[in-house]
Amino acid sequence: MVSADNGEVFDGKLIIRVLLNINYWGTIMKNVWIFLTAIILSSTFVYSQAGGYGAPFLVRNSSPAITAIGGAGVALPVNDAASLMYNPANLGMNIRSYNFLISYNANESASFQNHGIPFDNFAVNFGYNLDSLLNIPIFGGIAYTHRGVDLGTFTRTAENGQVIGTFDSREWSNELSLAASFEYYAVFSFGLTYKMIASELTPVGTGSFGTGKANAFDFGFTAKIPIIKNYEIFNNVDADLDFSLGTALLNYGDDLSNGEDSDPLPRQNSLGYSLSLGFDYKKNNFSIKALNIDLSAAAISGLLRRDSLNWEFAGMYSDMNVPDNLFAFNNSTYVKSFRGIRLTLLEFFKISFGWGYLAGDDTNTGGFEISSKGISKYLYYLDENDFFKYLNEHLELTFTTASVQYPNYDYESICDCTYERYYGFNLMFRL
Repeated sequence: MVSADNGEVFDGKLIIRVLLNINYWGTIMKNVWIFLTAIILSSTFVYSQAGGYGAPFLVRNSSPAITAIGGAGVALPVNDAASLMYNPANLGMNIRSYNFLISYNANESASFQNHGIPFDNFAVNFGYNLDSLLNIPIFGGIAYTHRGVDLGTFTRTAENGQVIGTFDSREWSNELSLAASFEYYAVFSFGLTYKMIASELTPVGTGSFGTGKANAFDFGFTAKIPIIKNYEIFNNVDADLDFSLGTALLNYGDDLSNGEDSDPLPRQNSLGYSLSLGFDYKKNNFSIKALNIDLSAAAISGLLRRDSLNWEFAGMYSDMNVPDNLFAFNNSTYVKSFRGIRLTLLEFFKISFGWGYLAGDDTNTGGFEISSKGISKYLYYLDENDFFKYLNEHLELTFTTASVQYPNYDYESICDCTYERYYGFNLMFRL
């Protein structure tokens, strides 16, 4: 780590000035990262073809903030309670900033039934610094998540074709997560999620007919390593540079069983990293992050191997090629690569962009987020009253939107849309 008091290892100011060079960043932005919503994360593909597994909604994008950067969220925690769906260790990172997070995310995907498929996610995170209670320098957290998909209402008919009623088809998962994080030079976080999954794809008759059930676990790890911290580059301007590494195993559990029928869950293994470069403006008692740049990359491997007779699961990382999938961003049969960039201005406005690969086609993604944090901080700077101080220190509200575009698919003839829209509302509170 390089600080203003230690410049013996290398010249930190030189590095920062190189990073600020206009030509350098022009080249970066010209070839800008951004990423993909892989084919296994597209609900249209999953629900319109034989995916080969049960509960395909489990591999769908859930957080608008992470969707906007292409789903590359395994190593980039965001202030969204639903982000732990990508890596349960994200919970341990979230609670270091806020004791309470609540998020509601929704979107509607194109379908082949002339209507959209609505997806809804609700998540709540709770956390506390256990050092103040147990004299242990650990943050502990617990979370509840509900996510589901409404596949619509269908007609029930008798053998002679007579309509005898209707039924609703839906799938959902109720999830409980635990996480802990601690700091020793770097910040380390470990997370675990238990999922109770249900699927109603056929009419419910006697007993449990028509309802499939399964239990599964997610496991995750994240490490955030400071490279440069509080390094003064200009008068009143400091810089920070962090590197994060994350990995997760998702949907490890039972087959989704419905009577005598069963399907394996979409088990996945992910690995990713991110770089975060921030510039803080400080003057007197006022401090604000003027600019933050996040670059994130991830590779997600589908571990299910299925043929017409049976299925099996591959081992973790067995298909991943780190240089090829995480640095060259190449896709293979079972591994899809994601990459993205997010810019944050004055802790108020975030904008993300995306590019990716979907079944041979370029896929564009993007989005933005508006936060109350930058506004409340500036209001308190202008008028240091107790109300603005409380807002600045304890409360944050955000609205996030994202979109995924499929340029080579004629969705207009299906649902009068060429992309999927995601919306998210987040409330964060600090004790």
